[in-house]
Amino acid sequence: MSITTLPEITNRILSQIPDSIKLSDKDIEILHASKDFVLDREDVIFEKFFEILLNFEPTKNVFKEGEIPIVTNVFKRWLKITLSSEFNDKYWQWQTFVGLVHIKRGITNNVFISMLSVITEMLVEEVVTNVDKENAIPILKAWLRLSRMLSSLISESYRIFYLKTVEDVTNINEKLLDKMSHLAIDKLLKENQDFRL
Repeated sequence: MSITTLPEITNRILSQIPDSIKLSDKDIEILHASKDFVLDREDVIFEKFFEILLNFEPTKNVFKEGEIPIVTNVFKRWLKITLSSEFNDKYWQWQTFVGLVHIKRGITNNVFISMLSVITEMLVEEVVTNVDKENAIPILKAWLRLSRMLSSLISESYRIFYLKTVEDVTNINEKLLDKMSHLAIDKLLKENQDFRL
């Protein structure tokens, strides 16, 4: 795998997302305008977020004793920066970096994507309850576009780094790994034909 730097990984992932569904300049404007509204509700959002994580054994064990206040502050800082960001190359590379931190902490993609959806769900409830429909729809669309890009960067950077590690350890390149993976998938599909539509 020739991709080794954060900018290269970020550019590879972003290049695979159609421009028509990426965050637009209008979305960014809307996110900036909604900053105070969202930050006024951050305590409610983070309280519920950590309540879920700390009441589920596999995610509870990710945190060290006394770490929740530190992680909460990091998360709040992330939200503030995100809602006022230029969304330039540096911002997207930072999100790829966040993906690598998740790998290091043992937070899997399914947990990350589920918890990002929880934040989105809480935000949807707050927006729908407190904002008129004409203004609520653009806020929700902008947030969904942002969360789509974050999920793409974080989950795909996870996959790329796993592939890179396997390649470095085994000296088997990405194309061969893909081919081996497809053979294993074909076998599993063949064994489970009753699910075919």
